[in-house]
Amino acid sequence: MNIPKAVILDLLPAYLAGEASPETIALVDEYLKSDPEFAERVRSQSADNLANTRPSEVPAELELVSIRRTKRLIRLQMWILVFALCSSFGAAGAEMILGEWRMKPLHLLLQGYPFLIGVLPALALVCWIAYFWIKRRLRSSGA
Repeated sequence: MNIPKAVILDLLPAYLAGEASPETIALVDEYLKSDPEFAERVRSQSADNLANTRPSEVPAELELVSIRRTKRLIRLQMWILVFALCSSFGAAGAEMILGEWRMKPLHLLLQGYPFLIGVLPALALVCWIAYFWIKRRLRSSGA
């Protein structure tokens, strides 16, 4: 069987990486046996590539640092959720505490109870935004 050199060159990366099928390996081996000059050039190039590759410079404790950071973010998210729920229910519960919510206009309630009517809803909004921001950050990257 006469195989063009271009086909072998296309198959060579998979062959050298060890990811080729057994049939492809046999085909490339057969071609390399028939063309010793090309086979020598392939061997020398692969040896040069192996000599030039360096091990990755990933810190040894990168995984441990990532796990600690993720656990810290989950803990923070839990506390923010607690504060968001408490401030949301506190703002919603102002009607029960005040008893006269429906009778007074909002500006009078803000003057009399600024914490319950003004600060708690704002705090709830900030907490909910932070909660969903951390939730999105903790989402898997797909890697």
